[in-house]
Amino acid sequence: MSVNSKRKTVLPLHIDTTSFTGGQTQTSGYIWRRINKRQLPIYILLSILVSSLLLNIIQHRRSSQTTYTYDLLPPIPLKDKTHAIIVAGHAIYTGAPNVSDLSSDDNWILEPYQQGGQVNTFIQHIETGIDILKRDTHSVLIFSGGETRPKAGPISESYSYWMISKLLLAERGLDELVERTITEEYAKDSYENLLYSICRFSEMTGNYPSKITVVGFEFKRDRFESIHRYAIKYPSDK
Repeated sequence: MSVNSKRKTVLPLHIDTTSFTGGQTQTSGYIWRRINKRQLPIYILLSILVSSLLLNIIQHRRSSQTTYTYDLLPPIPLKDKTHAIIVAGHAIYTGAPNVSDLSSDDNWILEPYQQGGQVNTFIQHIETGIDILKRDTHSVLIFSGGETRPKAGPISESYSYWMISKLLLAERGLDELVERTITEEYAKDSYENLLYSICRFSEMTGNYPSKITVVGFEFKRDRFESIHRYAIKYPSDK
């Protein structure tokens, strides 16, 4: 047997490397398609969360570098006033906003003992307060009295007195004085008329009154001067 016959035939081996790379590309593409379908919403949410956190950090750093001063309360409207004129309410007017209707008992919610004449006294109290207000430019006219009549609903004694004063001021051509008339809408008796009006004066002026004038019935004078004033420790010379 010849030597050539003992040799085996060797076939050439050709390796296509593109088949390997092509297989990897197909596999990665398959994985990416699976990520897009199943996990893409999660990645979107994570991206939004990270972006939001970054924006908050940036805004926090910017705000910490700037100092702001906020005034939570409005400016005091009557800060140069020193004289409190207190008109205590005794009934509630529910009539039309006409001066001609003020004297009728039918337009007021009255107790039985107030009928037949006391309405005119109430109006005189308001007019006296206006006269004092006009004379003293450093005064504030305070109408004091709460919601004491169920039939009047949310209308208070002080508000009805204030509305009457507005009508009387307009009739006299003194509309500018309305700016110095205020209400105290919580008092239920004469002691609270005095105490709450002083608090209301302080709220509107930024200080306590150096002078107080109470307009009301003469028989209540001693009650205000000797009992209520003493109870709140207010100086008798003021």
